[in-house]
Amino acid sequence: MNSQEDNRSIPELLQDLAKATTERPEGIVDWMHYGFRLRCAGMWDPAVRYGTLDRLEELALSLSGNVMVQLTPLFEQRAWMAGRHGLCTLADLLWPRISPTAQGNFLAGAAHLLEGDALSVPINDSSGIPSTEKEAEALSTWIPRRLPTVRLEAPAAAEIGACAIIAKHNSLLQCLLSRDDLPEGPVPRFSGYRDQLRFEEQLSQQSTCVLDVLLEAAVRCVRSEAVQLLLERGANPNVPCWILERNFNEWHSALSYAIKEGREKHEEEADKIIGLLLSHGATPQGLDCAGRNLPLMLAIQQRDWTLSDLLLDLGATFEGGQPYGENGYGHKGKVISEVHLTMGYSKEDLQWVEQKLSPLIPLVKPWEIPLFLQGDGQGGHIITFLHGLASDQHITELRKYEARGLGTVLTPVLLLNLINGGCYEALQHLLRDNPNLRRIMFRIRRRDPDFATQGNELMRCVPEHDGSNALLGFHPCEETALTLADGTRLHAWLDCVAPPAHSHGPISPGCFWLQTISADHRRRGKHVETLRTRRIWRAVKVPKNDYQLEDFIPLVKEVNGTFFLLGITLRSLPYGQELPEVWKESIALWKNGVAIHLIREQFVERMTAQMSMNVDAPQPVLSEKELKAYPPEFWPYLLRLSDGTIGMTPDSCRLKPGMLDLYDVWARQNKPDKNRPIDPRLLAWRMWPQIPIELRPFFHFDELFQKPSVRHDARNAYEEEMIRAAVQWNNEWMMQSLKDADL
Repeated sequence: MNSQEDNRSIPELLQDLAKATTERPEGIVDWMHYGFRLRCAGMWDPAVRYGTLDRLEELALSLSGNVMVQLTPLFEQRAWMAGRHGLCTLADLLWPRISPTAQGNFLAGAAHLLEGDALSVPINDSSGIPSTEKEAEALSTWIPRRLPTVRLEAPAAAEIGACAIIAKHNSLLQCLLSRDDLPEGPVPRFSGYRDQLRFEEQLSQQSTCVLDVLLEAAVRCVRSEAVQLLLERGANPNVPCWILERNFNEWHSALSYAIKEGREKHEEEADKIIGLLLSHGATPQGLDCAGRNLPLMLAIQQRDWTLSDLLLDLGATFEGGQPYGENGYGHKGKVISEVHLTMGYSKEDLQWVEQKLSPLIPLVKPWEIPLFLQGDGQGGHIITFLHGLASDQHITELRKYEARGLGTVLTPVLLLNLINGGCYEALQHLLRDNPNLRRIMFRIRRRDPDFATQGNELMRCVPEHDGSNALLGFHPCEETALTLADGTRLHAWLDCVAPPAHSHGPISPGCFWLQTISADHRRRGKHVETLRTRRIWRAVKVPKNDYQLEDFIPLVKEVNGTFFLLGITLRSLPYGQELPEVWKESIALWKNGVAIHLIREQFVERMTAQMSMNVDAPQPVLSEKELKAYPPEFWPYLLRLSDGTIGMTPDSCRLKPGMLDLYDVWARQNKPDKNRPIDPRLLAWRMWPQIPIELRPFFHFDELFQKPSVRHDARNAYEEEMIRAAVQWNNEWMMQSLKDADL
């Protein structure tokens, strides 16, 4: 505090505070519905707003009795904000003079500073004057010591409890709940929400009981011990936990919030909360409002079959959902509109279902089955019980829940979802009693020939009798082969890269010729057949990383000495396929082993060899001696600059995929002019300590040094750069090289 502020009286300073804020500032409870604000509560320090009060407590030590009398009414009125600023020493001086209600409000404000326990309070002696020689008392013990003697109104009680829950101070929460005079309510909520009128109907359904508000806070913060304390004290286990934001409007009960949001934050704690809520009477069907039955839907969506079975055993049913209506945003009663029902599909898609499939399949209107809208607000997506099970081909669970009352009728949108997702087994099961099953599958394949060929079935393809997918003349490399648990062998097909000087037409610099593979598959019962494969030579850019490189390498399957193409690449093997667990383990070991590195190196060697000899690409006029000064990976990009030196453009400066990209690393540090050519030797010198050891022998720096007789005792620009880089890295080898060059 500066000298001018020191000359002002404390009442004047508190007058500034009185003018700048309300009697009760916004707190955790006011913003509890606003999920993001609550999640960030630990990073929000309200005390930073008013820097003029930083040293008030130092001035409080010299207060006269007359000033104390002047100060008391202001402190009484603004006790809550004074607590938010941590004015505990001042509170100790004024404590006997202010009312028990103001004392409770001060504790409510001070509770915001509990998290991290960064604030300490000097302990007062019998005279009431703080002693600087005694050990400071932590705020987490100072508040509980004061709490039993104060009078708490409902807002203060809720705020203290919510702050204790966030800060994990269960002892303070127990102290609060042990009070016989704990107020029931009401707790004012949402006072600071600018969209309060937009959610007027929803706000009216939120609980204002102190215990319910604290239970909501405990569930939102995923604090199982606090949940147990509050349930034992009598909190309602079915309290709403709604997230009311303009772009994210989810209506949860405490149970469904724990299942979805809680598990995302802390799965183990959330599971404890789920058990506590159910054991204390939480309804498994969810709230009796739009969106009820969400707990069972979320459990199925998370593939938690144990919880799903438990909810059904406790009385949940496959009913509920949300109403269909015309309001697309759902702020006056959460409804599902036609826009939501058809989201993602064009009129042509729906017309195709209406004309080609509805005569063969009994379809119902979308609003005739339980629907749930997730991520409501300005958007959202529809989920249903049936889609949650059928989309991932959980046929065993589908049969089990069908026997327990799950409806299996289809809507046009649900049918399109299953078709586009390739859910062949699920459709076969749902339409098992339909006499038109073969005609239905035929019409689906006519529209989408690759229907139901996704997933691990491609790995089970076999050679076709007509040899349409056979790969003649393939010579496998046993060192890089992958052998799966069932004996299946896979190989990388590196001949997809054109040999050196093999031209397929004009090509741009930085590109190479690659034979891309595409395949047409057809589902036949439980097997996938390859109808035909197509190979097309394309000019593609040099891959920038391992992911792009692996996307260029096709996989070949070996069966009884016959090799054939699968239509999938090395990258899609672990990520784009639904594989058995025994296969995943073998593939993971192979992908992390030596074989993959060998495949990458062989691919890069073929690629660079082709590019260095490509007659269609502009070639730099460089001698063999000049080329050998650089790694082969640089050859396609080297240019003879206008001043006679050798360089390359920054956009083309790439190393082997999987190795260090020198230019990208250097550019992040130096932010060079992209139009200025970079000498690769100088670039390598700058980044020398970061170059992989296996690449260092490729770099020759002799031409960067000039003999003293040539330079006439004056360093050139390159040498100045080399000296700066050596000093920056303080590298012994670099220093010795400069010394040997008389620099």
